[in-house]
Amino acid sequence: MEAWNQKYKKGVFIATLITIVPLLIYIHLLVSPVLNSIDLFFLKFEHSSFDVQTVLWALLNTLVPFLLLTIMFFNTIPNWKYILLPFIFLYFLNMAVAVEILPDFPEVIFSLKGFFFGLPLILVILLIDKNISARAKYITISHNVLEHLESKLNYSFKNFMNKILSTKDARLNLSTYQYLRKILYIKIALQDKYISSLTRLKQQKNKSILMSDAVIVFLFMLILFLWYIPYKIPDGIESIEIIGFVIQDHGFQDVSIFIWFVTRKLIVIAILSTWFVTCPYWWRYAILSPLIIYSYQFWEAFQNTTILDSYSNLRILPLVLINVLIVLLISHHVKYKARFLTIYEDISKEIEEIFEELKSDYSKEVVKTIENLKSKKSDHSSAVYRRQLKALEQELSARLDFKKGSLL
Repeated sequence: MEAWNQKYKKGVFIATLITIVPLLIYIHLLVSPVLNSIDLFFLKFEHSSFDVQTVLWALLNTLVPFLLLTIMFFNTIPNWKYILLPFIFLYFLNMAVAVEILPDFPEVIFSLKGFFFGLPLILVILLIDKNISARAKYITISHNVLEHLESKLNYSFKNFMNKILSTKDARLNLSTYQYLRKILYIKIALQDKYISSLTRLKQQKNKSILMSDAVIVFLFMLILFLWYIPYKIPDGIESIEIIGFVIQDHGFQDVSIFIWFVTRKLIVIAILSTWFVTCPYWWRYAILSPLIIYSYQFWEAFQNTTILDSYSNLRILPLVLINVLIVLLISHHVKYKARFLTIYEDISKEIEEIFEELKSDYSKEVVKTIENLKSKKSDHSSAVYRRQLKALEQELSARLDFKKGSLL
């Protein structure tokens, strides 16, 4: 069975995607800041108000969160995931506004044109989500995995593999029952060491799911209000007082643009933090990479700098690389875990096949023995015949007890 290996590869793909997507925002640095138009696929693109680099920067600032939220939606199990759809809808409309397909925010949000423009996307997402049958079937991992990582990799897998290979090699020299006892022992050892821990993890998650759903939905509804705050602030002012706090423009054109920038970063930080805390899969640590990048960009908005989302972000590259190494280390561990699960399923299947084989062969043998006893009944006394039937009954009982005990 290769099912667990396929799930491991899917997890690696998602971890890679989550790590790479935030880096797309730096593509705007490849475009000249004085370029007013650009040819793409034989089409000339030109914005009415801004240069190409600025428009591309604004577009990427919307595209990256849109992609991250879409990935998050498809890989989240609880029903609170549907609160992500309004955010996906807003980011999609924002991209259309950035390239002047739709008019300015926030008017387009409440217009029929904006509604019918974004509705097909939401329907497609829901349709895809409905058809992803194995959405929740990634390999889970406990939060303290790094504490036991080394011993599990270097000893457990090699030890079990050596035991399994030696057992399979010796099958020709063993009776069916002897071989069955050995692989049952291996299956029980695997189950006690790994499979039961997965069951406990799922049970713990199910106990708190209702409380988590309510808290997360409430939190996301508050975050949704952050989206509209910049549009309520007048243009052209350098500072504003909100609830007793004076907010300056921090070098931006005006305070509304500053608040627009920091709220967009804060929204993504809050959603990514929630995703990281609630994600049960091993690749959850890959979420730290975009979280580190967005946290630095949020902090950078308050600093004395003339350009954002630029080469200054290289300062956090060591942290991102360290996180990538951690994800690779965990990935290496999960690869072994996937092998354990594959071996467990293979052994379970082999045990079932042996039981079916024994059941089929032995039932024929019992029928033949009973017919033989009946045919020779006249040659024996009733006492001898009863003893023979009693012996057959004890043998049947012993075999049934053996099977029942082995399956516990």
